[in-house]
Amino acid sequence: MAELTNKVDFDFDFDFDPVTAKAVAGSQEVSCVVDEKSGDIVLSFESCQINEGSKFIWKKDYKEITDFSKGVVIKSEGTHSKLIFKNPDKEDFGTYSVSVTNTEGVSSSYTISNEELVKMLALSYDIRHPVIPLKSELAYKILERGRMRFWLQAEEISSNVTYKFFANNKELSGADPNKMGHDVATGIIEFIMDHFTEENEGTYTCQITDGGGKAQSSLVLIGNAFKAALAEADFQRREYIRVKEGPHFSEFLSLQIGDDCSVTLVCKVANLKKESVFHWFREDTEIIPDVKPDLGSGVCKLPIKEFSMKTAGIYKATISDDRGKDMSQINISGKVFDDAINKLSQLAGASAAELVINCTATGIQLQCHMKYYTLEMNITWYNGLNSPTVTRL
Repeated sequence: MAELTNKVDFDFDFDFDPVTAKAVAGSQEVSCVVDEKSGDIVLSFESCQINEGSKFIWKKDYKEITDFSKGVVIKSEGTHSKLIFKNPDKEDFGTYSVSVTNTEGVSSSYTISNEELVKMLALSYDIRHPVIPLKSELAYKILERGRMRFWLQAEEISSNVTYKFFANNKELSGADPNKMGHDVATGIIEFIMDHFTEENEGTYTCQITDGGGKAQSSLVLIGNAFKAALAEADFQRREYIRVKEGPHFSEFLSLQIGDDCSVTLVCKVANLKKESVFHWFREDTEIIPDVKPDLGSGVCKLPIKEFSMKTAGIYKATISDDRGKDMSQINISGKVFDDAINKLSQLAGASAAELVINCTATGIQLQCHMKYYTLEMNITWYNGLNSPTVTRL
């Protein structure tokens, strides 16, 4: 049997003209920016050619963009076309191209890398959520009557600024008796809480909106910080009631030493009426002075005769009537007592007369007369140039 073979010979002889890639004259590249006002990411293209019936065809990864449900918008006018991302997100990276129909192949492309997209998304967010700069963060100040003022200061605010204050994520009301307000000239925004109590421990926050800008600042008042604020508020509340609504001490008890070595407790009372009553006490035992307090002038004095350790202790003064009662107290011991003795020693020493020598049955005595003397004073005697000898008399 003969071997069969299939063989076909082709002889090609094609004559091709060389093809050279040519750029369309006047063509431009696609640009990509983040709009400074809107925060939109915008791809822009300007065609060097445009003819009747020409259209801009935008594609992503070589597929025509037809889904506009996610905020993608195409705007074309004249020789310009834009691909706008109203709601850009992390999935928008890729290669975008645009071609113009009915032209000599006008087209261009732009690749948005993942790294570039991350940067543009951050910039877009900052533009859409501008931060209002603050001169000072949220702070507090305790006012008269123990009211609490929460405040902060912005670099600049407009008359259209709005703001909210929160305590532990619960919005605070600015209705009476509380108060809320701002000052455009200074940028200060404040909330005044009428009554600050143990229930107000926590975190305070102020949220500000002004145009497209926002700011937020918080203040934490818990633990020791809260206790200190509450104590000051309580003190200011009591002070207001004490001073404004009833008899009170306008000057609290103090110890005065006269040039004649007299020792006197002095205080001053105010907001009195005819029925107001004043009392002196030492260690809770009432003292009946020889001279009644001068409530007409408001200045009350209690002389302490023969001032010494025997007269030390806690002294009190009270003023009261049907509107209320106030009390002042001073502890004459420790440093207060020592300072008084030192002052008396200086005055007494300055008043000392010349030494006098007296001869007695027991020997020679040196005597010196002074305005005042008590056993608590230290007396130092000198014998010629020898070291001083300390003697208690």
